[in-house]
Amino acid sequence: MTTKLWLPCSVLLLAVACGGGESGSETDSDTGSETGTDTAALEDAPLGGNHDLVDYPEGYQDTALYTTVDKVDNMQVRRMFANDVALNSPAGTLDFGSVVVMEIWSAMLDGSGQPVLDDQGRFIADELNVVALMEKQEGFGNYTPETKNAEWEYAFFTPGGEDMSSDLDCYGCHGENAGPSKDYIFTFDELEAWQTNPAPMGGTTDLLNFPDDYLSYSLATTVDREDNKQVRDVYANDIAVASADGNEFDRGSIIVMEIYSAQLDMNDEPILDMDNRYIKDQLSIIAVMEKQQGFGNYTPETRNGEWEHAFFTPEGEPMASEADCYGCHRDNTEANADFVFSKNEIAALP
Repeated sequence: MTTKLWLPCSVLLLAVACGGGESGSETDSDTGSETGTDTAALEDAPLGGNHDLVDYPEGYQDTALYTTVDKVDNMQVRRMFANDVALNSPAGTLDFGSVVVMEIWSAMLDGSGQPVLDDQGRFIADELNVVALMEKQEGFGNYTPETKNAEWEYAFFTPGGEDMSSDLDCYGCHGENAGPSKDYIFTFDELEAWQTNPAPMGGTTDLLNFPDDYLSYSLATTVDREDNKQVRDVYANDIAVASADGNEFDRGSIIVMEIYSAQLDMNDEPILDMDNRYIKDQLSIIAVMEKQQGFGNYTPETRNGEWEHAFFTPEGEPMASEADCYGCHRDNTEANADFVFSKNEIAALP
């Protein structure tokens, strides 16, 4: 099977067979208009989609993960991806060239066969079983009006990208349960909501968990902050260290900053050690930034790529803040720093 890159595919328009001789029509000698045109009967949409029109979307994992759905009825985790055409389509419908991919994972189960939940009360993905695709192109959906879903086609694939046959009625299910008002997409609302909200002040602890093992990370740098009399220790996990010398950090990178007050003298000035560095006094805040696919679902003007930020107490409890993490990292980091102030120091680690 020929696979394709994550780009709109070329579409071959199917010729319509017409009656009335070899040419398919008769022409009125006086007017030149066609008469007796007879369109061939259309077939119903096929079960399981149409692999003759759509191929496995190579590279879809690098596009936007716009929502994750826990399917309670069959204990599945479904991760929804969309290409740029779909994400940037006008309100109410998706443009031709839109591709939506659904990864279907089995949920991790406990000893009694019930789903294991994470810290947010969500299912934990265990094994990827199916990659389902829907693609919209001009000329697609050439079926009977009762069975087509506008210009959408569907297909199922194995996790390795091989065609997978199925008897599921994709067209009927999406037509009856999503319908034209949602352009036949169950997660249409989530797709339209992509990048419509500004990044929140103080980050989001809804997405980030406190990294209990951060002291096992590499200490990248210690910074004396003269403006607010602080000492900041910056730690980076192995993924961040391994990818820091590239243009961007890899997904899975976590950077942690311990924020200490500096020891002060009687005049409220920082006490210096023998190396003229500030001396730590009290740990007050632990700031975390983490990069994952699907993070940064904010307006393009306020997001930091796929980075999220959060503040925690020294005990690891979430801490509210009005600090503009995203704005500060966006406006004050150097070019090609991937929104990380200490990128050069992390890259210099052995």
